[in-house]
Amino acid sequence: MKQWIVVLIAAVLAGCSSFSFRNPFAEKKGPEPVELPAAEWAQLQREDRDRLAGEGIPRANPTTQPSDRFSDFVDFGEFLFWRLPKQLFNYYLGETPGRYAQMMEDDKSADQRRTGVLRLVTDYDFARKDPYTKRYWQIAQGDPSQLVRVAAVRALNRSRQPSVTPIAIAYMEEPNPNLRLEAAKALANIPDPKSIPALTRHLAPAYDVRNEFGRIESQPENRDVRVACADALRSFPTKDVAKSLIDSLNEKEFEVSWQARKSLTLMTGHDFRYDQAKWREYMLTDNPFGKR
Repeated sequence: MKQWIVVLIAAVLAGCSSFSFRNPFAEKKGPEPVELPAAEWAQLQREDRDRLAGEGIPRANPTTQPSDRFSDFVDFGEFLFWRLPKQLFNYYLGETPGRYAQMMEDDKSADQRRTGVLRLVTDYDFARKDPYTKRYWQIAQGDPSQLVRVAAVRALNRSRQPSVTPIAIAYMEEPNPNLRLEAAKALANIPDPKSIPALTRHLAPAYDVRNEFGRIESQPENRDVRVACADALRSFPTKDVAKSLIDSLNEKEFEVSWQARKSLTLMTGHDFRYDQAKWREYMLTDNPFGKR
């Protein structure tokens, strides 16, 4: 017994990650399947469609949605016992949509404008449609503060406003990584095929930019921006897009590799993990993306 304790302590101190104890009587597992079961792939696709629709986003025609009495009951209970008391308490404290709308228009404080935009779109369903979304769109393009423009792009994203995509595509080339990140996140939730070149360009570890002297320089891309780009590309099942994702599977930044694998799995219904050779071989088949 003492010998086992000594071996265990030595392994921990040496950082031996390959050292492990296995149950000799445990049932041996075979290789994990590379093709997802149909039900699992369908579930992934349903979750992605729900995400694109937007959680908590007001529907234009709610009466056309199928009725679920239990879900309606749960929603009513949440409103009655949580949302309504919270709103009443906030009103008592003076935290009202009118106040946040005034903050959004405060031309003397960028911090006030940013807070007003984010509180409106986060706390109030009606602030995720016109005329509020039209105002977010104006702010996203014209506010002198980059952080306020970031907040406005986030608000349009949260509202699932298609009008954000031209702004987001343009912002993918902004020097500020916060703007690029928020733009990529918006394109992940509001897909636009016109964004594919920008997303693949910023998925790479570095991208070319022209400096003030007109020379081309290589600029390393922010890790979070790359993750968001890998996520956004899941909506475009083409071999060119898949190639860019496959090229990212062996990145030093594991978050990028993980998201690239996740996007490829959603696109194809297969999972070859981080084996680039097997992914490339699979892409040579006639219909690698199956029936969507």
